[in-house]
Amino acid sequence: MSADAPASPGADVIEVNLTNFQRDVIDASQHMPVLVDFWAPWCQPCRALTPRLEALAADYAGRVRLAKINSDDNPELARRFGVRGIPNVKAFVGGVVVDEFTGVLPDRELHAFMDTLLPSPALPAFDEALAALARGDSTAALGLFQGALAIDPGFEPAVLRGCAFVPRGGCAGTLRWVQTARTPGEASAAAVSTSVMRPAAMVAPSMTP
Repeated sequence: MSADAPASPGADVIEVNLTNFQRDVIDASQHMPVLVDFWAPWCQPCRALTPRLEALAADYAGRVRLAKINSDDNPELARRFGVRGIPNVKAFVGGVVVDEFTGVLPDRELHAFMDTLLPSPALPAFDEALAALARGDSTAALGLFQGALAIDPGFEPAVLRGCAFVPRGGCAGTLRWVQTARTPGEASAAAVSTSVMRPAAMVAPSMTP
């Protein structure tokens, strides 16, 4: 595929240059994570990594895009994003770089890197719990928060919201910094007080800290 041709919706691996970078990386990352692989033909580690990134894109087909940039042909992009060594992989979400690595990672670490960029599978249950809270159904909300944590025990928004149902002191600390973005890689965070989120009517002892 030519780098100047528009990428089709199902294109999981594309070549990118200065001409189509905005469209196929920045704009595309508003809809799914985009891995940008800075490489060069002379780079032996790049030759080892790129096929594995392509296989990774196939494993996550429809959920992630791989954009390959020849850093020799696109020095302006390499300078813009501070590429000092290759292979360098930068993950774009929401139009910004949220994570990156340089060098060749084992397959297990590549999958772990990718998993941090994708929305938690607990997100639908968490959204339903918030909707239940909004309509005043604290019992349903508690069950949905617990369900979200059963799906993804590390999903911090559900952990923190669940603390609203625990008697005061049941969760460690009343002020925590948590990721408010819906993908773990996003950079924004907010301080949330559990005491603010703990109305007296929403105490349910079945929720463990």
